[in-house]
Amino acid sequence: MTALSRYERLEAPARLGRVHTGAAQDVEDVQNVIVSLGKTTLTVSTLAGQPMDHWDLGTVSIAKTKAKTKDGVCHVRPDPGSDDVLILDDPDMIQALSLVVSAATRARRAPKRRRAWRWGAGSVLVAAGVVLGAAVVFKANVAGWVGPGQKAQMAQTTLAATGADLCTAPDARSVLDSLERHMAVRVSVARDAAVPLQALPDGRVVLSGSALQDLTDPAALAGVLAAANIHLAANPPLATVVDGLSLAQTARLVFQADTTPAPLVPIALGDVPAALLAQDLAVKGLPALSAADGLRALGFDGLAAETERLGRDSKNAALDIPDGAWLAFQSSCEPSA
Repeated sequence: MTALSRYERLEAPARLGRVHTGAAQDVEDVQNVIVSLGKTTLTVSTLAGQPMDHWDLGTVSIAKTKAKTKDGVCHVRPDPGSDDVLILDDPDMIQALSLVVSAATRARRAPKRRRAWRWGAGSVLVAAGVVLGAAVVFKANVAGWVGPGQKAQMAQTTLAATGADLCTAPDARSVLDSLERHMAVRVSVARDAAVPLQALPDGRVVLSGSALQDLTDPAALAGVLAAANIHLAANPPLATVVDGLSLAQTARLVFQADTTPAPLVPIALGDVPAALLAQDLAVKGLPALSAADGLRALGFDGLAAETERLGRDSKNAALDIPDGAWLAFQSSCEPSA
């Protein structure tokens, strides 16, 4: 720190000695000296002006409570633990040192207070981070904690809440059953759905009636369902629903088996790897060209082109849905408007 300008270069006579017990009466080896107040130090010199020592004003302490002794003197040390002691009786020097030492003490304490405040603020931030991290982990795992029965019930309440007009005619059910067996995916057709391809919380795919009319044959729909399967495996629809819930709503879902209707989740197939889709089509014996036609009809042109390039042709022997059954299926699921 810097000495107050009014006391800068102040000099005064003093006595320098050593104390072994800390009591004033036990000061030994006393000699007369001159002390001078600088910007950052208290200089102790011989009477001839030869410097003997420099005491850092940031550590200098005035013995006891800075009070004068009964002899009208003040005891000053270079630091609280030192045996060296200056015995001062010059009023100006005593006042100057009192002010400087007091200012130095405040300066030393301030960083501690700042550190304490920073530690406290840092602890709050760490605690908040832990809570937030736990909430994120909790929500990320919800889809795995909710059982199939609860997901199915949520799907039913969702369909009821949206008023979806599902295509349940026998002609439709026959084709859908064949597709579900071959593709290992559940699918429904909602005649008047506005979104071509969506998913329910239980993973069921919902195709709109208008999208169905754009597909040329069963293999085209099978190709779309294959891509949807890959997408949903990486993006469970319930996990997407949970992303939009509050922590309290998520807790009710897990701990109270809440089956509140959830929004239908649009299925975007742009993130599906074409190589993986082409491989799956080959395993299932589905023609890549038909799958590409189906993807293109629903607006997924990029994936369609890549699937067409990477895939290979197939006789489609495994998917046995006659043309007449397919046309009856499309007819029974036409949009009402």
